[in-house]
Amino acid sequence: MLGTEVELTKQLKTYLKEENKRIDHIKKFLNLIESQVSRAKGKEEKYFSNPINSYLFIKHLTIEWNHIKTMVSPDLSKIIDKQWLFPSFEDYIGHDCYVIGRAALATEDFYHALMWLQEALDRLDQENNTTLISKINILNNLVHATSQQGNIEHALALAEEILSIDPGHVEAKKNKIYYESIINNRTLMAEEQEKVDFNTTDDTDSIGNSLKQSSIQYVSMNNKNFQVKNQRPGTDLELRSRQAFEEICRQQHAQ
Repeated sequence: MLGTEVELTKQLKTYLKEENKRIDHIKKFLNLIESQVSRAKGKEEKYFSNPINSYLFIKHLTIEWNHIKTMVSPDLSKIIDKQWLFPSFEDYIGHDCYVIGRAALATEDFYHALMWLQEALDRLDQENNTTLISKINILNNLVHATSQQGNIEHALALAEEILSIDPGHVEAKKNKIYYESIINNRTLMAEEQEKVDFNTTDDTDSIGNSLKQSSIQYVSMNNKNFQVKNQRPGTDLELRSRQAFEEICRQQHAQ
């Protein structure tokens, strides 16, 4: 009998320890939500216009809430899910791409910004515009990223798509005029540009040259197909380091 009581005491202590961990986790989640609600209350439009803020809210209500649901009673979980509308996992993934693209754009990493913003746009189209991200917001950021990578025709098409959604969009109107002028001037100077000698490229470092090659993707917009160039900047050493780092992130190496 004594042995049974000793073992029972051990098991109950272990149970209480795990229960306290669970409760502490729920409390932390509750405090986090309350803190964000407090900061957003009364200034919702300004608060959620920041993509980081809206992204974190979506993350809390998808990934983190799904984890919390495993810690609360099934009855409570069903009541909450039934009475309130939650964003979908697609909202989280699509917004994730958008936030990464915006962050890359803010640091003038146009190579990654173009890729992530295009991915956000593709996911938005695949989800039939049901996500919480504004298509105009994605397009407007993508205009800047793709133009910085030399894709003027693509940038013009993006600006025109914004205007097809919102004809009064001021920035898109300015961008349309600006990119049309660049294209017109470039057409007029085409003959002079053909005279430039492009045969002075040094091909001695084949590895470096292959790393610097433009990534070409094909996109269709406004019934037109575009080749979108996305060349990665940096020295050969930087490019090799980044390539190795990203291969590890993709788990293409053992370590």
